[in-house]
Amino acid sequence: MSGMKAYPLDQLGALLRRLPAKYAAIAALGVASGCRVSEILPLRRRDLIDNGAIRADVRFARLKSGNGKKHRVVRIPEVFFPFVERQLNIEYARGRCSADDWAFPGKRGKHISRFAAYRTFRTYLGAGFGTHWMRKTNGINIYRHYLKKYSGDPVQAIEASRRALEHSRVENTVKYLGIVEDDLDAAREEIFKGIFPNG
Repeated sequence: MSGMKAYPLDQLGALLRRLPAKYAAIAALGVASGCRVSEILPLRRRDLIDNGAIRADVRFARLKSGNGKKHRVVRIPEVFFPFVERQLNIEYARGRCSADDWAFPGKRGKHISRFAAYRTFRTYLGAGFGTHWMRKTNGINIYRHYLKKYSGDPVQAIEASRRALEHSRVENTVKYLGIVEDDLDAAREEIFKGIFPNG
């Protein structure tokens, strides 16, 4: 998934307002949590709402539970609540108001498929974007945040990103984020730009 693009954070709000409600809510949860789309699609109303209010802490079932934990809880920033709430209100108006109803219903009584999500995101975002762009966007921005926080210490920033993405090895995170490739490209430009000052 290292070839999948991250979405520019400064354009995310406009994208979420442009997407259909169901996919805006999926994207909001994906970017906020860094969870895989397969962990988001099977969410039920009870996972996202409690006593009429959007849950800040969302419990996602893990696909990969090498450490034995079946779930992980991720705090969702409030800026994403309106997108989740809009989707839940639309489904409520359609009669899907039980706690057990899918948050993202699809056909034949199931939640929407990964392929349906992939197709929609590809349509709205273009080539290089499927469903993994949300996780990639989360990981890249976690890395950048911690790089600033730790005064440019990439080791601590990568470790924080590894924990956020729940990778078992730092090497996976480095490869996933494409950090080395980006850094090497920038370094080459910086190192060699002065060799031919007059072109």
